[in-house]
Amino acid sequence: MVECQQSANISVLDLPDIFVISVFKLFSMKQRLQLANVCKKWNSLVKDASLWTILDFRDNKNEINLDDITKTILLYGNESSKQLFITGNYSYHFRHKTDEKVNTRLVDLDAHFIKNVLSFKCSKIHKIVLEYLDLSALTLQDFSLLKELKIFSFKWCNFSRNFFNTDDKSESGVEQFFLIKSGSLTLDDVKTICFKMPCLHTLCINQAQSSINDDSIHYLVTHLINLERLELTNTLISDIGIQSICKSPHLAKKLKFLNISMSSCLTNSCLNLLSEHLSCLKSLYLTSCFGISNVKLLQNFVNLSYLNLNNTSIEREKIRESLLPVLPKCEIDFGHEKMLNRKLMWTINGSRNCVCSF
Repeated sequence: MVECQQSANISVLDLPDIFVISVFKLFSMKQRLQLANVCKKWNSLVKDASLWTILDFRDNKNEINLDDITKTILLYGNESSKQLFITGNYSYHFRHKTDEKVNTRLVDLDAHFIKNVLSFKCSKIHKIVLEYLDLSALTLQDFSLLKELKIFSFKWCNFSRNFFNTDDKSESGVEQFFLIKSGSLTLDDVKTICFKMPCLHTLCINQAQSSINDDSIHYLVTHLINLERLELTNTLISDIGIQSICKSPHLAKKLKFLNISMSSCLTNSCLNLLSEHLSCLKSLYLTSCFGISNVKLLQNFVNLSYLNLNNTSIEREKIRESLLPVLPKCEIDFGHEKMLNRKLMWTINGSRNCVCSF
C-alpha cells in the first residue's frame, strides 16, 4: 500500500535525465524550443549537446526571421552541430509575381551571421541546406570559415552577381554541391566552383534559362575528376557537351548517375556516346529531352538499373516491345509509369495502385 502511494507521487520530472533527453530527441527542433519553457529542469536538459546535432529551421517557414535563428544558434549551437537546414518564405517566389502589393519578403542572411554566429558556435558543421532565402549580401568566400563543410545546397535563393567572385585561393573540402533555381551561373562562376571544390563527387545544377553550355561542361569534366553523380538540368548542353563528358577518362570509370533532363539541344547522337563510353552508368535521366526518339539506341545501356524517359518522343509501345526484353533488370520510368521486368506499375502520389502484366 505504501509502495503504491509512493509510486503515485512520482512525476515526469523525477525521470532520469538520460531518459528525458532520449524522449526529447523524438521531437522536432521547434517543439524542443517549446519544451524549454515548461520548467527550469527541462530548460537545462534541452541544452544537451546531443539534441542539437541537427539545426532544422524548416518547420518555421513563413514565421522565420534572422533574429530568431541567431538567438537559437547562439544558445544551443555547439561543436556537435553537424547539419543546418533553413527554409525561408517559399510563398514569396510565387506571390510577388502576381501581387505587387504583397509585403512578404525573403529572409536575408548576411556575412555577420555566417562569420560571428554560425562559424563561431558550429565550426564543425558539415552540411548546409538553404532554401527560399535572400543571400544577396553574401559571397561564397563568407563560408570559407566552415572548414568541415562537405555538403552545400541552395534552392530558390537570391544571389548577387558577385556571389562566386572570391579572392580566397584556398580550396574547400566540399564533396556535394547543389544549385537549384538559384542565381545565374556564368563560365567564370563554373571555374570558381571547380577551383574551390576540387573534391566534388556530386554536382547538381538546375537553373531556369541557364547559361550553362558546352564550354562550361568541358571545363567541369576536365577539372572535377572525382564526379560520381552529375545533374545538369534545364541547361543549354548539346551533343558536344555530352561528348566532353564521355571523353573524360575519369568519368568513364566513376560516373554512376547522370541527369541531363530538359536539355532541348540533345539528339539521338548523344545516346551512342553515352552507351559506348560510360559503362559504369547506373541511372540515366532523359526527362523532357524531346530530341531523344530512337529506342533502339537505348538497348545498348545494358548496365543501367534505372532509366527515366518521361516526356520524351518515344512511344510507350516501342519501349514495351523493343526495350523491356533487352533490359529486364532496368526500371524504366515513362510518362509517370514505371516498367520493371515486363510489368507496368501505375503510381499516383508515390503509392502503387495496381500491377498488370503485359
